[in-house]
Amino acid sequence: MQALADYMAEARRAPFGYGAARVHCLRFISGAAAAQTGRDPAAPHAGADATEAAGMTAVHAAGGLVRFTDGAFRRAGFARTRSPGDGDCALVRTHEGELAGAVRWRAAWWLKSVIGLARLSDDQVRVVVAWRIV
Repeated sequence: MQALADYMAEARRAPFGYGAARVHCLRFISGAAAAQTGRDPAAPHAGADATEAAGMTAVHAAGGLVRFTDGAFRRAGFARTRSPGDGDCALVRTHEGELAGAVRWRAAWWLKSVIGLARLSDDQVRVVVAWRIV
């Protein structure tokens, strides 16, 4: 899990947003998968998220966030799981109703936001779909 620990430290420092050298929730989870396996679900979409509008256009064209993300993870060889463990990635719904990419690490869910990395417990999110990474 050292690769994931290193990635999480890097993601903590990266600014939130779209475009080069920035991390938004989907780039966060695809980066976690790539750090652990070398397979990046976002690779086929490189540059499609140069702006938020461009990224949302690609997501909407694929049928929404869940379909877009599930397709990317499955094409990269990651199967769905109903029992995510450390290192796995998911789309979760927060109590505020937000759908976000999250990484399971150290018995919690971690999300990238404008304030950095947020740690949420299991009772603070509902897993919508998760993928086995390791």
